[in-house]
Amino acid sequence: MKKIFFLFIMLISAMGMQAQSNNDAFDEEINKYLELQHIEVNFFNSMRTVMKPLVDKGALSENKLDLICKEITQMYIPKMRAVVGKLCREHYTLDEMKQLNAYLASPLGQKSIILMPKFMEEGMKTAQLPEFQSKVQEIVARHMAELKQ
Repeated sequence: MKKIFFLFIMLISAMGMQAQSNNDAFDEEINKYLELQHIEVNFFNSMRTVMKPLVDKGALSENKLDLICKEITQMYIPKMRAVVGKLCREHYTLDEMKQLNAYLASPLGQKSIILMPKFMEEGMKTAQLPEFQSKVQEIVARHMAELKQ
């Protein structure tokens, strides 16, 4: 009986160590994913793009803009890391994270990461064109009118 109990305890301990090992491996892949995404640089640049009109209008200097964007980035990144880590754990297996990181580490993956902010910026500019803005307003107004009926 003592041998069975001892084997049971050993099995539970081994399972716990394996789970911790998998958690450590997953944490490592999440950290790699975040580094490959260049999240700090990309977030900083996104903030800078959003706030650049303030420089263009003379409300901020380039240096002040950079200081503001740096401070916002430093505040935001820890929370972003936590949220992305949680989402990765919810939606990817450890093997999928390894595959995703292999792609992101490739030249094509890095090129895609570098180009993504440019694509998003151009998409945002397109969405802000007057021809789209007026149509968006028409659509919203039409649906709001239907709600009142």
